[in-house]
Amino acid sequence: MQGPKIRVSTFKDGKIFLNIGDKFTLDADLPRGEGHQYAVGLDYKNLPNDVVPGDILLLDDGNVQLKVLEVEGVKVHTEVTVGGPLSNNKGINKLGGGLSAPALTEKDKEDIKLAAKIGVDYLAVSFPQSSADLEYARQLAKEAGLEAKIVAKVERAETVATEEAMDDIILGADVVMVARGDLGVEIGDAALVGVQKRLIRRG
Repeated sequence: MQGPKIRVSTFKDGKIFLNIGDKFTLDADLPRGEGHQYAVGLDYKNLPNDVVPGDILLLDDGNVQLKVLEVEGVKVHTEVTVGGPLSNNKGINKLGGGLSAPALTEKDKEDIKLAAKIGVDYLAVSFPQSSADLEYARQLAKEAGLEAKIVAKVERAETVATEEAMDDIILGADVVMVARGDLGVEIGDAALVGVQKRLIRRG
């Protein structure tokens, strides 16, 4: 299943280029198509509630990095620490994890109903925060008449931060999939191999 869209919105000209030291604002109230050199809207409207000054935001798989300077209402004011091009609908991660977007969206819930009609064998849950997300997906599947195996796509740093967090995900899932892209952005590529080995040992 697709999971939450944790992304920036869109720009007037499709893309911009950010240089190190530039000030840039992520504005949850800025409409789609109105992004410019100094600000862009957010598809993920709850971002201002999830960050504090000092947090590092990783855009476009970490190709652009922003340090949070201030949160002002629905606006997150940042400074560019790693520059580069930024275009429409690029993903947002927070270094170390901690974004509160729910794992199952309304679209996912409709997709579960469709999956039940098709009779799929597996349902993959994107960005689960804990076993509770997996159990919710299992419950929705059963209500739709589907007895599918639940796959946990491990993509959030907080799900591998401690042995307890790992065990929670492992015990809640029938299958564990390490989503190296998003997880690598949040914990760093160098940590991926060790995390994978620990998950295998604990599984």
